[in-house]
Amino acid sequence: MLYVMETVLLLSPTLAATGNTSTVSRLQNHFERKSFCVLVTSPHDLFSQKVNYNCKLKRINKHIVENKVNFVILIHAFKSGSCVICTCSNSCKLCVKYAVVFGGTDLNEDIKYQDKFEVMKTCLNNAVFCVAFTESLLAVARIHYPNTPAYLQQQALSYQLYNVSINDSCKSHVSTKTPLVFLLSCSIREVKDPLFLLEDFLTWRKLATFSRDIRLLILGPVTGSEYANLFFKQMQTLIMAHHAQCTHNQDDKLHINLKSVISFPPLPGSTGIEAMNAWLSIPDGSVIQYLKPFEQSEFQELLRTDTFFAMINCSKSEGMSASLLEAMACGLPVLARNISGNNAVITDYQNGLLFSQPQEFVNKAMELIIDDDLLKKLVCNAKQYVFQSHNPYKEGDFYCSLLTKYTSKVDNDFIS
Repeated sequence: MLYVMETVLLLSPTLAATGNTSTVSRLQNHFERKSFCVLVTSPHDLFSQKVNYNCKLKRINKHIVENKVNFVILIHAFKSGSCVICTCSNSCKLCVKYAVVFGGTDLNEDIKYQDKFEVMKTCLNNAVFCVAFTESLLAVARIHYPNTPAYLQQQALSYQLYNVSINDSCKSHVSTKTPLVFLLSCSIREVKDPLFLLEDFLTWRKLATFSRDIRLLILGPVTGSEYANLFFKQMQTLIMAHHAQCTHNQDDKLHINLKSVISFPPLPGSTGIEAMNAWLSIPDGSVIQYLKPFEQSEFQELLRTDTFFAMINCSKSEGMSASLLEAMACGLPVLARNISGNNAVITDYQNGLLFSQPQEFVNKAMELIIDDDLLKKLVCNAKQYVFQSHNPYKEGDFYCSLLTKYTSKVDNDFIS
């Protein structure tokens, strides 16, 4: 069955290798599979040009009319929601209906600040529906926006990853490949807390009583300069303390261009997977290494190899981590901080491991390394869970059904 052709605009604070980007990509695929026309843009794209509008809402309405958009979906209630609020004296309204898909940080973090709370409240009061990824986020939405229909829909895998991974066999034993790499895939910002495990990881590596080269790879975009400077400085300090022989000839001032950083510690002449392979090939390579994110297709392909030993998430808050779901689908064991977004997906010692403190992570990571039966159990249960509960075909039917129900035509009377 084909739906009537309609045009939907996805408005998202898109940034490479972030959860919002993953959500946008999945929604676009869902709608295009059902013959919707899909446009994707971001607040930065819309307002980067100098336009003579004293109200952002007028700019969006112009974009809607010019592109014959019938419906708008906002990803992230604050970052995108701020674009549909009138800031002039004409009491403008969006000229089509719109819905909100919560990102996670909007309900977990932004809602704590009064100015952001008011933006989100105004945005949600005019939305025709909203969608949350977890029961806990849904409960928050229903408390603060009781007049807006709220739905629960867990994030899904991409169609491609789902289709290529669903028949893969379970990983049954710890790889003998050296080094043993734990992967932390996250953007470099405070809410993702990439510093949380660094000191304990280095201590663990130094005190490890077994002959394994344990390393931590941090993979993700730099999204905030203030926190990024703190992150790289602290990372440098910890690495220097771990490699005491370097302290006498290292400057304690960090010299790094955040806009162009590819790797840290620097790996000269290499980028992307080439840089990672160079790091892995160094016998005494840095225990902790940062790299810019890979292309999504490359990243997912790597997850399906024995390049990594396990995936880590140590965020302070999450909507639902796409990287955890991808790792589970690819047969990679997962260790995640025990927060609502993560424990909505992971049941401790069933399909993954949860930790609250760095030392608890170390203890459970050690269990994972030495207990082949535990590893096999977690991987097999995780794959079964993720294919059952995070099916992209079911997610696609859900969103397309809602979109068909609420789609409307442009009312040009709203344009001024």
